[in-house]
Amino acid sequence: MGYTLNNIKKSPFKGLKSSWISSDFGNRRFWNNVTGKYVEDFHSGIDMTSGTEITATARGKVTACRNTVKGYTESQASGNYVTLYHGNNVYTTYCHMKYGSVKVKVGDIVEAGSVIGTKGTTGFSTGEHLHYGVKVNGSWVDPKPYLLGTKDLPQYGGTTPTPAPTGNLKYKAGDEVIFTGTLYRDSYGNGAGQSRSNLRAKIYLVNKNGSHPYNINNGLGWVKESDLTPINTTPGNYYTVVRGDTLWAIAQKFYGNGSRYPEIAKANNISNPDLIHAGQKLLIP
Repeated sequence: MGYTLNNIKKSPFKGLKSSWISSDFGNRRFWNNVTGKYVEDFHSGIDMTSGTEITATARGKVTACRNTVKGYTESQASGNYVTLYHGNNVYTTYCHMKYGSVKVKVGDIVEAGSVIGTKGTTGFSTGEHLHYGVKVNGSWVDPKPYLLGTKDLPQYGGTTPTPAPTGNLKYKAGDEVIFTGTLYRDSYGNGAGQSRSNLRAKIYLVNKNGSHPYNINNGLGWVKESDLTPINTTPGNYYTVVRGDTLWAIAQKFYGNGSRYPEIAKANNISNPDLIHAGQKLLIP
C-alpha cells in the first residue's frame, strides 16, 4: 500500500514538501501491469510520484547518467537516470526520468536544488515516478531519513553540510558591495582560497541554501554575508581605511569616480587628502 510522506526537508522534486510513495524501501511484492505477473524483489530506494522536476538533494558530482531510454525495458532497468557522488563514499541515484530530459553529464558538479531532469516512466517502470536511492559504503539504505532531515548527506568537496544562514538574505544578484574576507570554492564553505580587503564587488550568483551564499565578480569565489557591506551614498555609511588607500581610490570604490574624493574629505574634515591612515573610519556622504 502506498502512503504520503510529509514534512520533506530536502526534496528530490522542485518545490515539493510531501509526496505519494507508491513503493517503499525494502522487500516488496507488486503486480507488473506490463508483463501481467507478480514481482518479488528487494527495492533499493523509494518510488515518489507527486513531483515533476527532479532536483539534486545535496551538492554532488555526476558519476553516471543515461538519457536514451524511450520506454519500458528490463535490460536497462534504471531507465534514464543520474547518479551523484557526495563524498565519504555516499551516492544518490535518480531513476526512470523522461526520455531526453536529463540535464547533466558525467563530471558535472551540481548544487543542492539544481534541476537534473524530469519525472518519467523509462526502464523497469510501469508508471510515472522517481526512484530515489541512497548508497552508503556500498550498501543501499533507507533514503527517507535523508529526505526528512534527520540524517545529512555530505556535500561534494566537504564532509558534512555547513548550516545555511537563517532568515532572508540581505543581497541579490546584481547588488554592488565591498568585500573583506576569504573567498571559497563553493557556497558551503569548502575550499578556502585567497583573502581580499575592501574589494569592490558585484553579486553574481546566490545560493540561499549555502553558508557562503554569494558568488562575486563573475565567479571569483563564494563569500559569507557578514563579509559584505553595501555600496551606497546614504549618510552614515562608513568605510575603514586599509594600508595603501588613497581618497581617490576610496571615492572610486564608492562612486566609480575617483575625482569625487573632495566630498569624502569635506565630510570628514580632512584638509590634506594624503593624511589618512589604516584603521581610520571615514563617513561616506
